[in-house]
Amino acid sequence: MCSVSSCVLCTCVDCLLLSSALPTTRLAEELVAEPSHLTTAVDRDLIRHYCRTSRRNSHTTLTGESEIAAAHTAHSTSQTQHTAHSRTAAEMAKPKVLVFLGTSRQGSAVVDALLASDKFEVFATTRSAKSAEALKARGVKCGPFTCGDAASAKAALDAAEPSLVFFTTLMGSREVEGSAGKLIVDAIKAKGGVQHVVYSSVANADKAPDAVGHFKSKLDVEDHLKASGLNYSILRPVAFFENYDDPANFNALKKGSVKGLWQADLKVKHVACRDIGKAAAVMLSNPSKWQGKTLDCASDDLTGEDVAAALTEVSGVECTYGVAVPRFIMRCVMKDLNAMIEFFEETGYDSDIAAFRAVVPDAQDCKAWFAAKGAWANGVKFGEESSSWFGLF
Repeated sequence: MCSVSSCVLCTCVDCLLLSSALPTTRLAEELVAEPSHLTTAVDRDLIRHYCRTSRRNSHTTLTGESEIAAAHTAHSTSQTQHTAHSRTAAEMAKPKVLVFLGTSRQGSAVVDALLASDKFEVFATTRSAKSAEALKARGVKCGPFTCGDAASAKAALDAAEPSLVFFTTLMGSREVEGSAGKLIVDAIKAKGGVQHVVYSSVANADKAPDAVGHFKSKLDVEDHLKASGLNYSILRPVAFFENYDDPANFNALKKGSVKGLWQADLKVKHVACRDIGKAAAVMLSNPSKWQGKTLDCASDDLTGEDVAAALTEVSGVECTYGVAVPRFIMRCVMKDLNAMIEFFEETGYDSDIAAFRAVVPDAQDCKAWFAAKGAWANGVKFGEESSSWFGLF
């Protein structure tokens, strides 16, 4: 029988051909001539194919079910070939997206969102062979990239041949980070053929004082992108939930404790990197709608005490909030971050949470982020006893 579910030949036409006293070839010709019996063009095409086949093979006698089976087989083969061709064409039509720093927090979130959409062919730059292998296993094409290196930026663009690009910059001094971002913009422009660029900056980059160097460096990149003549959109995320579990910066999420950079009663807006990735995918899916636009990324507004309460509720373990780095140390050796906290104390992020949720409706709040994480930094799941001494890390 025909595998195409819409083909009514499998119902009414079979009955007509098998029950009629007329030779099946003649009846088929009459059905085509009087198409009111056939509800779809597929049926008419199938009968025409059957007629042509019957005439070519007139020296062979086929009757009843044998003739119909032959027509069904030919039709099914044609449909299969058409479907395979359509699938190949669809894959070829997918726009190519290059994600710089594809294994960073934001970069990996963008890769995840693009793959989940199944709308793009994804190419990502990586900083290690190990991380590249993990992405390749997911169908992502990879290439190396060194921040601040013009040759590697050009090589990545040449390898990917993208029509769309996402990039962000790694935190550094205003000069170093700004230069690294501008270099990527210049490489994209020199390459040509890129239809749209999404850059992830930081919320209130234009309102923070100059002392917050890693905000102003991103503003410098924004300005350079706007002046480049490229089509662009800009994301401006607030503080990351991921900072509460950051072993690389000596702030692993330990049982019963959560630490941040500011005092427990200071309210700061937050967002999950997962949702920054989703917002980037939205922009890349509809570049014309987002051309020249900026979107702040924020999904929750809470104090350190609120963070501890959320973790307590989700994990089932009483948790407290603490400051990761004493303020006097920050004032002496981490002046950029100290200036950021002073900005939070005086002004803070003014991002519109509702506006972001209109773009990413399932954006995680603090409890949802902890629930999705589901475990302490050592891998022990919430609700399970640790096997280490005294239940500690």
